[in-house]
Amino acid sequence: MRIIVRDNGAGFDPFVRSSGFGLVGMSERIDMLGGTLSVESGPDRGTRITAILPVTRRSEPGGDPTAAS
Repeated sequence: MRIIVRDNGAGFDPFVRSSGFGLVGMSERIDMLGGTLSVESGPDRGTRITAILPVTRRSEPGGDPTAAS
């Protein structure tokens, strides 16, 4: 699954460390799920954040996903 969030705001330099944990926290959570996060931004260019997550097939409702077929 690919999730893209973008805006046409002021943007920022993604290589300059900020005092917050927003992007770091997002990146850690995406990584824990086996995905990737990319950030594209620049002063006066807006920002685009792309998260790519693996999708797994879910079992039938009420079914046991560990049961042998």
